[in-house]
Amino acid sequence: MSDHPALEFATAANLEWATLFHNHVKHAMEARLSLFMESEKLSDSDKNYWKEVYTNQFSKELRVTTFLLFFGHLEETLFNLCKVKKYDQSKLSKGYGVGRFKPMIKELLPYSLSSYKPYEVILDAQYIRNSFLHVAGRVSLSKDNQAINSVLKKRSTDYIMKHDRVQVTPEGLLKLQSSIKLLCIDLLSGKLIDN
Repeated sequence: MSDHPALEFATAANLEWATLFHNHVKHAMEARLSLFMESEKLSDSDKNYWKEVYTNQFSKELRVTTFLLFFGHLEETLFNLCKVKKYDQSKLSKGYGVGRFKPMIKELLPYSLSSYKPYEVILDAQYIRNSFLHVAGRVSLSKDNQAINSVLKKRSTDYIMKHDRVQVTPEGLLKLQSSIKLLCIDLLSGKLIDN
């Protein structure tokens, strides 16, 4: 049980809103595609074009957008946890992203970080996130291309590479969502050593 029900609610709600956004847009795209497929005004060639656009291109972009929304909400939660748990921010690691919060996460988690799977999933996903933000998912242009290739091998059901670009699979999106949810629940119920 969390000592901070408002943050617990906001964290769960933000993750749920991102999921609802994904599902709503996905259903709207499916409905729009269905209209195209039933249209007598479009040629078979046009129908094939729109089928490719909606089932592959737009769906891929929707997963990337939702993936980035999940990360944004996670980082927001970590910043807010620092405040509500009154964590000494000078103890945070240098740099950016989730790794910056590792000292606080280690202290709040009731488990050993080295065997905590949700954190491992999130750290691997952070390489993918950075590639989306900085090089549009293009592996060969990423400064972390070796790490990304390692993640692609390790998590082949979560991420794939097509034409030198990383793609998030539906399974990868679900795994990230559940990992973030578990991590946030565990962190919110954690106690700092000094408190």
